Amino acid sequence: MAKRPRKVAYKPRKGNDELLNWLFEQIRAVPYIVSARWCFYRLVQDRGFGKNTYHDFIRMFGPARKNFWNGWRPDSVIDECRQIHIKGGGYADFAEWVTAMREQVPAYEKFTSQEEIIMVCYEAEAMTQQFEYYLDPYHVPYAAYKGDTSIWHKWQIAKLLDAIDQEYGPKPITILYFGDYEPIKETGSRGKGMKIPISAMNDIEVWFKQMQEKRGKREVTPLRLERIGLNKEHVEMWELPENPDPNKQGEYQWEALTDDHARELILTALNKHLNREAIDKVVEQEKADHSKWHRYLDEIIRKEDES
Repeated sequence: MAKRPRKVAYKPRKGNDELLNWLFEQIRAVPYIVSARWCFYRLVQDRGFGKNTYHDFIRMFGPARKNFWNGWRPDSVIDECRQIHIKGGGYADFAEWVTAMREQVPAYEKFTSQEEIIMVCYEAEAMTQQFEYYLDPYHVPYAAYKGDTSIWHKWQIAKLLDAIDQEYGPKPITILYFGDYEPIKETGSRGKGMKIPISAMNDIEVWFKQMQEKRGKREVTPLRLERIGLNKEHVEMWELPENPDPNKQGEYQWEALTDDHARELILTALNKHLNREAIDKVVEQEKADHSKWHRYLDEIIRKEDES
């Protein structure tokens, strides 16, 4: 029987090891999981990686993750957003279920305290961890378009907004959009990043209006789109690197933003439209009522143990 070849420990090429170590520190510095493309742009912007393509980067980057080199893991970054849906499992008995329910914090609605309803939509689905992290304290609905979003997805957004309007209207509704800056220019840009939110909004707005009219609403709730970024001023102010793909000249991707700049865009937009202090008051009430829930269930668990 032929001997199996001995596995040789992975070792990156000279120079790549230093880049990989530097990049590992960058992803550890942010409080959410970033995408592979985000890592690529850190090298382009801060380490002069601009002459290399994204595929060159993956050839350097992938083996380090696959081989667990120097702290890297396959799940150190996000490559895609396909999900595994898990079924099955459960609690062993009533006592275990009640104990688990003890940790459930009540969730009270936050829309009543606001003058308008905000929904966040963004293009780069791989950056969902980033948006989840910064949107969480504001308790707003959000959705990733992942490029040109589907008819089904736009219909679901329209249904969600109509349901919110039925419950908490009449309040104006604003969609805050975050995506790539891809203007139509002589440099060759396709202009895709500018068209995506407008195209999606056109369909969502028509269906949203139809839903309101169908339920007999006389005064239709205003629905507006506000593009937050990327915009031209952000590209110039932060000197963002152009997409290095020769077929996408004149285009700038959201992932080119550092965490500081992304945070600034997201939080500034949210604080402009929402009363964070009012939201925090509701959260404090949730915490107080959670303590009551603890005491209530502790009594149930005590009686169950005695029986």
